[in-house]
Amino acid sequence: MSLFSNEVELRIIDHLVEIVDRLLHREEELEKKLEREEHKRRVVLALTTQVNNQKFIVMNTSLILGINAQSQFVLLDAVTLQPVTSAIFSGQTVSSSDSTVATFAIDPTNSNQILATPVAVGTGTINISASVSYTNSLGASVSATLTASFPFSVALGADGVLLSLTDFVPTV
Repeated sequence: MSLFSNEVELRIIDHLVEIVDRLLHREEELEKKLEREEHKRRVVLALTTQVNNQKFIVMNTSLILGINAQSQFVLLDAVTLQPVTSAIFSGQTVSSSDSTVATFAIDPTNSNQILATPVAVGTGTINISASVSYTNSLGASVSATLTASFPFSVALGADGVLLSLTDFVPTV
């Protein structure tokens, strides 16, 4: 082999290495872009409740002493706040930071439902968690364990007042 052909081969190899480097850099940029897009489309574990045939996202649970309540696990798109309809829940848990004020339990007949029992006037935090499988906005199957916490309060009921709607956000 001549010196000339070795130089040509080295140049070709250098050029090919440059091409591969550029392709790898583009792939990294695409992965970062996809991560940013996915971050925009994150999901949120939440609770909903129904009042007068209207569903509301629970932001702060207001309970009236002597009146039990229930809510339901829901997975929400963090951008649109619309339910992720493909969500399948498992391993749901719920707890109260102060069971002397209110207790929360998973409904034994429907594991997506939470039963709330006010015990005494006061405040606390309801903690929920669930494993969930769903299809994300990119069409990929995702499985995750999510947690959320919400403040709650228990008050004495006034005539005809069952709960405060200021603590809920309407959803479709």
